[in-house]
Amino acid sequence: MTLELEALSDGGLWLPVSVDGSAPVPFLLQASAGAIALTGARASGFGPSGAGRLSLREPLLPGVRGGVLVRQRRVAIGGLELADQGLLLVESADWPHPQPRGVAAGVLGYDLLRRAVLEIDADLRQLTLHRPSSYDFRGLDEVQRLAVLERVPYFEAWVESGREPGAGYWVRLQFEPAASGGICLDEGPGRGVAVVAGRRIPLADGRCDPARAPGRAGQRDGVFGAGAFAGLVVAVDYEGGRIGFRARDRASRVD
Repeated sequence: MTLELEALSDGGLWLPVSVDGSAPVPFLLQASAGAIALTGARASGFGPSGAGRLSLREPLLPGVRGGVLVRQRRVAIGGLELADQGLLLVESADWPHPQPRGVAAGVLGYDLLRRAVLEIDADLRQLTLHRPSSYDFRGLDEVQRLAVLERVPYFEAWVESGREPGAGYWVRLQFEPAASGGICLDEGPGRGVAVVAGRRIPLADGRCDPARAPGRAGQRDGVFGAGAFAGLVVAVDYEGGRIGFRARDRASRVD
């Protein structure tokens, strides 16, 4: 199943999602999100009647401390429809993410996306969901182990320092399409380029933004954000522990 991504000014990856038959609103694709949450004007239409206040440990929904949990919602993402879905309604003042249209916005991630192999083509603005047994990683240019710790996915990438030919080092990156930047390092500013599927991706000048790309201290060296998806097709298999990359323009690859 292929879903259309929205191109919004913040640079993150967004999916249009409909709740209970409402007009679709943008939901941020956050790799580590352990629940589906919504804020803004449309959320008030559901009302708190029969719902309970829920306090969260931050790792479940990074940056969100709690909200009103409503159940038995119908969530539609393109042709994918989820019945009897729980939804966390978050006050706008407590919302840590953008609201690109100035009203409603949501977030979804791990709890939904771990059920399939994700294939993200940001250039075509497409997210394709594959059955885990049907996706062949052998057709990709590079495949790395994906470590998922407390729902947060990490993988290793090679960084060339540029000081001398072939010199470089491995870094552990948090995979996070909700981060609008490219590849940043926690100890920034970065020097050199990351080589992914033969593509040379310059490191960001500054450190990772902890507000947009939360991570666990000591478990990562940096973040692989939405800005690094350009020119790549990215496949993510949470359950199988794999992440793969294919360069769209193979002529630009490193020999």
